[in-house]
Amino acid sequence: MFAAVAAAQGAADLRVGMWVKAKGQLGAEGEFRVAEIEVTEPGDENTLTGTVSRMRSPTRFVLLGQEVRVTAQTRWRSIAAGDLTGARVKVEGDYKSNTKFVAEVIARRDPGRDAVEGRIDALSSAAGELRFKILHYDCRAPLGVEVEFERPPQELELAPEVTFSFVPTNQRDEDDAVRRLLSVGDFRFGGVLEYEVRERFDQDLDHQRPDDRIDTQASLRLEGVWEPSDKGFALFQLRAQERRRRDEDDPDERTSELRIGEAYAYLRDVFASGWDVQLGRQDFDEKREWLYDQELDGLRLIRSAADWRLELSATGIISHAPQPEQDKLNLIAYLSNNDFERHLAGFVISRLDTVDDSLATHAGVRGWGPLGGGLEGWFDTAWLEGEDAAGARLRGQGFDAGLMWPLWERRAWLFGSLAWGSGSDSSDGTFRQTGLADNTDAFGGVTTYRYYGELFDPQLSNMSIATLGAGVRIAKGTSLDLVWHRYDQVEAQASLLESGIRRTPNGIDRALGWELDLVLGSRAIDGLPIEAVLGWFEPGDALPGDDPAWVARLQVRYQF
Repeated sequence: MFAAVAAAQGAADLRVGMWVKAKGQLGAEGEFRVAEIEVTEPGDENTLTGTVSRMRSPTRFVLLGQEVRVTAQTRWRSIAAGDLTGARVKVEGDYKSNTKFVAEVIARRDPGRDAVEGRIDALSSAAGELRFKILHYDCRAPLGVEVEFERPPQELELAPEVTFSFVPTNQRDEDDAVRRLLSVGDFRFGGVLEYEVRERFDQDLDHQRPDDRIDTQASLRLEGVWEPSDKGFALFQLRAQERRRRDEDDPDERTSELRIGEAYAYLRDVFASGWDVQLGRQDFDEKREWLYDQELDGLRLIRSAADWRLELSATGIISHAPQPEQDKLNLIAYLSNNDFERHLAGFVISRLDTVDDSLATHAGVRGWGPLGGGLEGWFDTAWLEGEDAAGARLRGQGFDAGLMWPLWERRAWLFGSLAWGSGSDSSDGTFRQTGLADNTDAFGGVTTYRYYGELFDPQLSNMSIATLGAGVRIAKGTSLDLVWHRYDQVEAQASLLESGIRRTPNGIDRALGWELDLVLGSRAIDGLPIEAVLGWFEPGDALPGDDPAWVARLQVRYQF
């Protein structure tokens, strides 16, 4: 019935007051070029579908030229707040003005046409074009545009007229301008309460020796954001943390810490130069965390356009890290195509030790996104050059590349990857990562995890890592991943740069072993993400000891 109605009607049957979804593309001049129109009964919420072009603050972003604001009541589907930059999303919410759209639901969307949904507030035709207005968008379509009606036009109700303000304003509504628990004028406050327990068994690969360890950690992060205008904002975090460790081989430990987390000012388009400036302690993070995931103190300059984005930074670590890390000066340049879904970037990361003058520079290219045929892929490559503290040359190459095959409308997925870091009997030829990396990402599921193994968790140095995995959405907002890793040294060496076990290789064999991880993630309850992990490591010929090691981890967060 719907198809017959759609075929029999057209643009001539549109009327002011009808509720429509216009699909097309936003032009450079701000006009929405429409290629398809769907007409339905009036809805309760307006919707926008497109790619996030800019983050203006932790709680405000730009979508189809419209500022969207996130609140404590915003619901998230298949995407997290930290993944918005460059993401393609559908936003349902309460439209108040051309500078204020309050998001009630934000959901990830696959590539496709942009869309605007709402009431037709004005309608005319001229010069062979259909012209109409939805919200503040001036929409244009050919007179022969495809129009589908949910019901015959005369049977559809008309939406009531609503008056909007299209005047830019810096005033904000406390209830819906903030994503946090409390808002006072231009200040917003909130935080995260987290509890994690991790149990490790037989890390020395010898069941006869006491080596089990239980780590528990409880932390509270309080955050305040001050945003007096569109010209910039400031963010401040206070972190309180308590750690407890019970170790069969060492005395029990208990430590408490209270420190400043992120604390920075962000200024937009400084002196009308086109550059944004971020100054202070800030989180350097990227999707795969293969390069960096670290709080660094310093200066970052950002300049972006529709098809490129450049970040330049000079940073260090003033506190909250071991002394060797506090002695390093970090210089980072990251140039990308400013597209989160089909990402392509080049980078240079130099780390200078200000005490011994050692220098390590990583340069490379990376990318991820759809490949066609339903496949998605990623690659990270890096070349290392530099000198160590003794003046010996540092040199090496590393890469990580993989494919993912989403199935059944992304309710399941298969993936595989190969990572390789060069190795030799000296630093000249041995690759190592930047020292800022965390090697954590999500594949098709709702939670991130250590993609080189939750237990073995090595740095990619003198090593090849083959990975195969599968996952499934077992319920709404809940996913389960099963991941297998195989580890081999490139050159047999009696050392590992970094790993999660307490054994060193024999220096004769190359086979380090394999690991199997089961990862359960849940976002079924808004504001309460849960992650549970089981990991099993089976040692290879290169690691003395016949017993496997395993780990169990549970993490619960409450976001407010």
